[in-house]
Amino acid sequence: MSATNKKQYIPVLLTVFLDMAAFSFLIPLIGIYGRHYGASGITLSLLGCTYSVFQFLCAPLWGKLSDSYGRRTILLITIAGSIPAFVAFAMADGLLLLFVSRALSGVFAGNISVAQAYIADITDRSSRAAGMGLIGAVIGLGFVLGPPLGGISAYYISLQAPGMIAAALCVVNLIVAIRWLDEPEAHAERMRRTGVESVVAGLRSNSLDRRHHQTFYAYCLLVFVSTFAFCHMEHPFSLFVQEQFSLPT
Repeated sequence: MSATNKKQYIPVLLTVFLDMAAFSFLIPLIGIYGRHYGASGITLSLLGCTYSVFQFLCAPLWGKLSDSYGRRTILLITIAGSIPAFVAFAMADGLLLLFVSRALSGVFAGNISVAQAYIADITDRSSRAAGMGLIGAVIGLGFVLGPPLGGISAYYISLQAPGMIAAALCVVNLIVAIRWLDEPEAHAERMRRTGVESVVAGLRSNSLDRRHHQTFYAYCLLVFVSTFAFCHMEHPFSLFVQEQFSLPT
């Protein structure tokens, strides 16, 4: 990895870290907040999956838009869009605003796929796996630090504190991205050389080719199973601990 590449890695990895830290701030609190506002078990389940449903629907769209308008532009838009989502979570006084905040967060959560595309643009084949590994490591670090800090701030400050701190992290994230995150040269050159429509058409045809590739199917299945195993316990775990150890609501 060259020194130039290392300089390009720092802002995008910092962007991913701040993004994950802000998101994971709320993970242990969503179910507890829902129960605080009188949600039933079914409603809590719907609240928990709202984020993922909107992320599933919007992540491919952000990826396509980043092909057309640039990685940096879409990262800035999605980071900025997360700010009102977290503010809405902090200001929620009932279930409706909680659902709205989680939906908004999901809409703008597709930026991780854009960050991965950014890494792909600034690496060659020999260092791409290492670059994607760094993305995964930074995501994990954000998940490690976010939940305990979110729980501590809710307990010692207020119920509104985690959402406001997450929004503040997004503001810092946006400033960092504006100042130091540049458009990858390879992607910018590709857009200039072939035009936006050709880039999108080429990516669409490549995607169709991959769908018929058994390795691609196997990889998708592996990612789904591992992600499902991790995510199915995120929201119920905080409720389980609260119930098991008679913690205050």
